[in-house]
Amino acid sequence: MIVLHGFSVAEGIAKAVSDEREGGRGSLAAVRVRVGRNMFHSLEELLSAWDIVSPEYGLDGVRLEVEVVDGGDCVLDKLLYSTS
Repeated sequence: MIVLHGFSVAEGIAKAVSDEREGGRGSLAAVRVRVGRNMFHSLEELLSAWDIVSPEYGLDGVRLEVEVVDGGDCVLDKLLYSTS
């Protein structure tokens, strides 16, 4: 898991995923992120930002799945791959 902080969260997620992606597992389909309730005023803002920054990191078309949890940071939880 990668804890994201210190700069734009959406950009941080995109950069972390781009850096961590491994070949041979199929196409990257989605990124699952756990977000502490206090991290964002609006999850819509995060999702919109993801749509803007993800193509810059070669992640165009990759879904961002968000699970809101009590407290905590924004944590990159899982990379989900499509096998087809």
